[in-house]
Amino acid sequence: MSDMQGKLQKLLVHWLRHNADHAENYLLWAERARKAGMAELAGEIEEMAALTRTINEKIVAAQNRFFQK
Repeated sequence: MSDMQGKLQKLLVHWLRHNADHAENYLLWAERARKAGMAELAGEIEEMAALTRTINEKIVAAQNRFFQK
């Protein structure tokens, strides 16, 4: 494995974890916004979490395609 491949493999792992943390945090704040009477904003934040999970699906697909033998 080249240095670039190793670096990218590590970055994909990092991004996956990092994004998962963000998605979890988004949902926490969406719940808080909803409880504070900001349902429309909560919905937008929940959509951010969903999009982040979609990004993570792409990261997993990239890991499987390029680094799983």
